[in-house]
Amino acid sequence: MEAVASTSRVRGWSSLPTDVLVRILGSLRWSSHPNAALVCRQWRSAVSLSSFYPAWITPLLLSTADVGTANIRYYSPYYDKNFEVHGPLKVPGAKIRCSTGRHLSMCVDQSLVFDIDLVTGALVEVLPPKPHALFNFVVSDGDERLFGVEAILTIKVASSIRNSSGEWEDWKLTEYHPDLPRIRVSPDTNPVHHNGLLYLLAQDRRLLVYDPCRHDNGFEILDKPDGFGFKCEDSYLLRSSQYELMVVLIERRGKAVHVLKLNEETMEWEKVESLHGQAVFTGSLTTIIKKPKF
Repeated sequence: MEAVASTSRVRGWSSLPTDVLVRILGSLRWSSHPNAALVCRQWRSAVSLSSFYPAWITPLLLSTADVGTANIRYYSPYYDKNFEVHGPLKVPGAKIRCSTGRHLSMCVDQSLVFDIDLVTGALVEVLPPKPHALFNFVVSDGDERLFGVEAILTIKVASSIRNSSGEWEDWKLTEYHPDLPRIRVSPDTNPVHHNGLLYLLAQDRRLLVYDPCRHDNGFEILDKPDGFGFKCEDSYLLRSSQYELMVVLIERRGKAVHVLKLNEETMEWEKVESLHGQAVFTGSLTTIIKKPKF
């Protein structure tokens, strides 16, 4: 009899209208939503219709490059679950250029930039286009400034600042320096905003740095560090949870994975022997190190 009663209760919950289940989910803690989605198809549907999982409590790892009109989906290494922003992004042809915390930067028609707030799931700003500019990356330093990086033949950077009225100012592009060497930027990794500076990883494994206080100088090539000391097929730049500049290096065909951190006193890469229970996640552009579960 107890088994029958238990089954009736389960069926009773599952037979509730979807809008009621959505309201129930709204009163539950966020971390319970993934488990609720596993109950049955009805609950899974309710989870997909409820407010999406808040980005500010979990790092993002986006695995799609061409979004179009589809919903934005992302993977959370912290909870080992896939989540979806509620409501489609109605920006046809939009391409992800960078993800930083709760911000998702996207480009349309070469230079028109959208700043998506993943906590609200809304298109919060439309930045002014820069004529003839094609941003390969768009990086946010938080809430006040965006950096657009053009890395085709030479590397250029533009900045846009949010003014006191909450509006974005026009892009300010760095001056063109024809004497600068042509550097190919690694296409696999985001620029990383670290200690107020913007770092880029070149395909020849050298570091490039941009100082917003010296905007007209653009990106400068650092003399050190000089490579990693061994060959690798893929390399990913990141900022660790301990606020260290790190790289994840993958040898040919995934034979071995190396993690190095930058000693900012000697400007040399040092091998990381242990991640102390953390895991490395690499995706399209975004790379993070994080403990995947509680």
